[in-house]
Amino acid sequence: MCTTTVIAAAPSKSSLAGEELLSLQEAVRLVPKVNGRHMATTTLWRWCRKGLSGVRLEHVRAGRNYATSRQALERFFVALRDAQRSDSRKA
Repeated sequence: MCTTTVIAAAPSKSSLAGEELLSLQEAVRLVPKVNGRHMATTTLWRWCRKGLSGVRLEHVRAGRNYATSRQALERFFVALRDAQRSDSRKA
């Protein structure tokens, strides 16, 4: 069963305000498969908590549950691309 929630467009520090939230289990289905398999949900959790190449996945937390959005995933991958380009220019 797919459950999604929309946050009301209230003033917030989170850039996820007004975006459709997806659980990490739902969001992992949006990430391209690697070797024919979906990425592990724990990978997205790690991107939220620790980041990758200095870039963290935007998320909200409700109790023990983490949620992100399609737009946050897109911003994450764009930021990763930009970080990797700047790293390659430094080398």
